[in-house]
Parts: sequence; C-alpha cells; structure tokens
Amino acid sequence: MNLFFNSFSESKKISSLLFSLFFFLCIGCSEDEGEFDFPLEGDTLSITDITGNWTAIFAEFQIRDQPATSTNIIMDGGSVIINIQNDGRFTSTITFPGEAPTQFSGQLGFSGSQLVLLDDVDEPGDEAFLGIALSSDDVLEISGILEFDFDGNGTFEETVVFLQMVR
Repeated sequence: MNLFFNSFSESKKISSLLFSLFFFLCIGCSEDEGEFDFPLEGDTLSITDITGNWTAIFAEFQIRDQPATSTNIIMDGGSVIINIQNDGRFTSTITFPGEAPTQFSGQLGFSGSQLVLLDDVDEPGDEAFLGIALSSDDVLEISGILEFDFDGNGTFEETVVFLQMVR
C-alpha cells in the first residue's frame, strides 16, 4: 500500500508539474510578443483621413550618408503608389526607373503626430516613424528614413524619403 501511495504521489506531482508547464506555455503562446499596437488615431490625423489610393507626384529618395545620391524617381520616370485600408493595412508599389516594381505591405498606425510603419518583412520593434501631413487640397506628405536597396546591390541602406501624393 505504501508503494502505491508513493507512486500515486509522484504521479500527482508530475501531473501537477506538466499542467503548470502547459498553463505557462499557453499563456506565452496566446500573447503576441511582437504585436503592432499603435493606434489608428494620431494627434492630428487618423487612418480614416488617409484611407485610399495615393499616387506620388514627387518622390525623392537619398541614401542617408550620401547626399549626392538624391533622386526624384517621378521625374526620372518611376512611380510610387500606396493603398491604405481602413484597418491600417497598406500596400505600396515603388518602381525605380529601369527596374521592376517592388511591392511592400504592412501595417500603419500613429504615435502622436507621427505615422508609424511596419512592413510585413520587418521584425516587431523595427517600426519606422515618419512625418506626415495632409493639406487642405488633399496632398499627403510623408517623410522620414526607411531602408531600401537604393542602388540595387542587394544591401539595404538607410534612405531619406520625401513623398508628395494625391488621391
């Protein structure tokens, strides 16, 4: 009888340990550690203000550490198109002159008066904080530093971007 009780007691301890481990694993799995949790409302704009299809009328790109690399891809024959949905999801197609279009998608939100961008290939915590303004004549301006393979060499460089867009 004592042998049975010891076995039962050990079995109960193991079951209790497994249950605790399972409980903590479930809690850990249910929380999305890298969740993008920026609101869709900022201090001056919200996602609903900028929802829609936007086409760049001016798109200047410059490698941050190399001011001589500046180019306006619209004047050079390229394009930038961004579709912003009500839930903050976006798709952007950028065509540098002479290159195939590159498409990005991800999530937008706000931090105060800044637009926060996280594209789908970035790691959580790798958000870009951009300046944003919407004029009364419906011109959207976005500026800041993003990473692009600016020169097509396979290396992403910090790139200063300034966009003026219309719907």
